[in-house]
Amino acid sequence: MYLTFSPDGQRLAYSAEQGEIWFMVVNHRDKGECYAHATPVFSPDSKHLAYGVWHGGKWFIVLDGRAGPGVRGGSLNGPLFSPDSQHVGYTVTDEEGTTAVVDGHRMPLPDKGRGSLDAILSPNLEHVACVVKKGDKEFVAFEGQAQPEFNDTWDVTFSPDGGRLAYLGRTAANGLSWWTEGSRRRLT
Repeated sequence: MYLTFSPDGQRLAYSAEQGEIWFMVVNHRDKGECYAHATPVFSPDSKHLAYGVWHGGKWFIVLDGRAGPGVRGGSLNGPLFSPDSQHVGYTVTDEEGTTAVVDGHRMPLPDKGRGSLDAILSPNLEHVACVVKKGDKEFVAFEGQAQPEFNDTWDVTFSPDGGRLAYLGRTAANGLSWWTEGSRRRLT
């Protein structure tokens, strides 16, 4: 079950179950049946609501009560609104890799991001970073460039303005490090 208020506190969205059927409810009104769903997200200006719905082997983002185009996939990350509330994006990951979608259109992934494990959209929805598996190593592809390889990578994150990227990585030789803007630092 998911429950969230709009930023202005005037609207409430939550999921509800009746039998085996799930429903999204906004301001106490049923918005229709869904088979699986993602957390409802209000836009920063509180005027828009988006949530994911799984149906017929596809994820759909429902924006203001209307479903967008479906994308085949196994897991959904998002939705996410741009700071100006004008755009919505999400990523979908399946056994073939990850697809990033903004405003219903697929974003091109960096060439080195094909077959990625996960993709992360920047808050301004202008950049995508992908965690890519290569043999027994992982690396982050960002702006078309492969970043240094690690045994494991996690917590890939963008700065609030979407201009900076940071993540954690671990190697057998060097232990735990963090990576940002072309520099690697060892965590102690």
